[in-house]
Amino acid sequence: MNEIIKLEELKEVYTMFGLTRDQVLGKFQLAGREDYARFYTLPIDQHSKYGGKNGLYCYYLYFAIASLVLKNVKNILEIGTNKGKSANLLARLFPGATIYTVDKNEVEDEFKENIKKPNIKFIKSDSFFLPSLDLPKLFELIWIDGALFYPQVKNDIMFAYDHLRRGGFLIKSCFGPSRYTDVGGTINGMRNVIEEK
Repeated sequence: MNEIIKLEELKEVYTMFGLTRDQVLGKFQLAGREDYARFYTLPIDQHSKYGGKNGLYCYYLYFAIASLVLKNVKNILEIGTNKGKSANLLARLFPGATIYTVDKNEVEDEFKENIKKPNIKFIKSDSFFLPSLDLPKLFELIWIDGALFYPQVKNDIMFAYDHLRRGGFLIKSCFGPSRYTDVGGTINGMRNVIEEK
């Protein structure tokens, strides 16, 4: 699981969306997270020293990119709240959107503090029950950071597939060859379901 992106890859991502590095980092400053902007200006070889320890991962950059690219964002779904840091950042980057965050656990005080924002709605549930929850039909952004194993991760991705607004962003963490994720099982499971539709 490598959360660190090479500088060349970041340049490609910015270019793909017609953005500059300064625009993306500026979103963190506007969201009141200057610490994130400072982190991403460090030389890339220092990211691994500071990244995981401070909870700063590549997907935060994708959240900032999405906040610059997507228009009229009303609904965002986060599958897997953990400590609520991502939900808090999404609420700051998308102040006009409602962030629906689903997790089966409520953890420590940090979690409670992070989800206090008025545009965050926490739903205590296992993601297995997503189809039966009272959620909007479509989301402009879906962030999956829940279960890492097949078939749960496949179910989360398939739910997202059916509920992502056209042109929206689907961002998935921790997906890659590692001992934590059953990549082959997930891809094969999704392929079978998609072919059936």
